[in-house]
Amino acid sequence: MISPALQRLRLDDALEQERRVTVASRASRSLGVAVLGLLGLTFALVAAMPLLLAVAPDTRDRLDEPVAMMALLALLPLGAGGCWLLWRHARTARMAEMLVTDLALITSGLDGWPVHLAWSSLRPNPAPGARTDVELVMARGDSAHHELRFFTAGPGSVESAAVEQRIPLAALTVPHLHFGNGHELGRALLLQLASSATTALRIDSEVFVHLGVHPRTWLPMPWPRRTRRVLYVMAIVPAGLWMWQAAWPAPIWQLVGGTVLALVAGALASVLLFRAAFPWLHAGPWQYMGSHASSEGPASGASRRKGQPRSSAKR
Repeated sequence: MISPALQRLRLDDALEQERRVTVASRASRSLGVAVLGLLGLTFALVAAMPLLLAVAPDTRDRLDEPVAMMALLALLPLGAGGCWLLWRHARTARMAEMLVTDLALITSGLDGWPVHLAWSSLRPNPAPGARTDVELVMARGDSAHHELRFFTAGPGSVESAAVEQRIPLAALTVPHLHFGNGHELGRALLLQLASSATTALRIDSEVFVHLGVHPRTWLPMPWPRRTRRVLYVMAIVPAGLWMWQAAWPAPIWQLVGGTVLALVAGALASVLLFRAAFPWLHAGPWQYMGSHASSEGPASGASRRKGQPRSSAKR
């Protein structure tokens, strides 16, 4: 039985054509050059530190101390070795690549990402009573980032039991050293999941918020995520005000208890404000069907559009 909250929409002809366009990753070298340049400058200053200290007026009288001389001379090979390692890394670093096609997701050199993932192997969530098939989860272990979780057919046969797939989205949503078109890649990945030929997958609203894609028009949607970040920062304001104006000295239980209550109140207020600002985002999950199929429920706003921006990447 379909959940009352399920939003079933239709992919228009423009999106159907766009999903057949291969989207290739573009290397983002600007941030990498900036980081390597900053590290190189640091190591160069370390290597030049003995010379700078030797010509300084207030250190000339101390250069005859053996310990000081050995410490200064040790900085020279340390800084030079750091510069050499950075130069070697810049020459031998292999940029990761990603291809999102209408047949599969192909990657290389990406930790946690599958090398080859065929879209024909996508399967619905096998858990009884599951409301979504594609959702965001927190990373396992000590890393603090989101992962996209969905299910594919197990190895051996397409009829085998569904297995969980998790791919980290940090490389697509934050500045990094690999890709310069992270939003384009994330949108193409989401479009392939939405247009699965094997089954109509139910996609959680948080996936669209995290990737910055409007679930109805498929246009860029950065403001919900930015608004949430601002609200998260504002959530700690009540706790800060409480600690600032609390009477000193105050009992520890009163200080800690008031701070916890203020944090809970701030978090609850942030959640309510976000829901009030974007109520339609909480109507999901979202399920899509091709333009050739009949759609139940409200028609998609995308079906009334005249066109859709296509990917700049060519097949």
